[in-house]
Amino acid sequence: MANAVRNSGTRVVVIESIPLILGGLRSALADGGITVAAGTHDPHAGVRAVREEKPDVVIVDLDLPAARESGCSSNCVASTRRRG
Repeated sequence: MANAVRNSGTRVVVIESIPLILGGLRSALADGGITVAAGTHDPHAGVRAVREEKPDVVIVDLDLPAARESGCSSNCVASTRRRG
């Protein structure tokens, strides 16, 4: 099963407010063969990255105050639905 993930070509954008957690997620995903297309602590930059990178998965820190205020999650979902 791990080889299936390792060779899947899955691309991820990570939006996380705590640098240590952001770095840890990037490392863990990369170690698993998953491409981290972008990682940021800024929800606005995260939404831009989702629009530009068109990832397969978006990981969002829902406790990030600016993420709630900016509608980051809904904007990311809307952006991924426009993939194609």
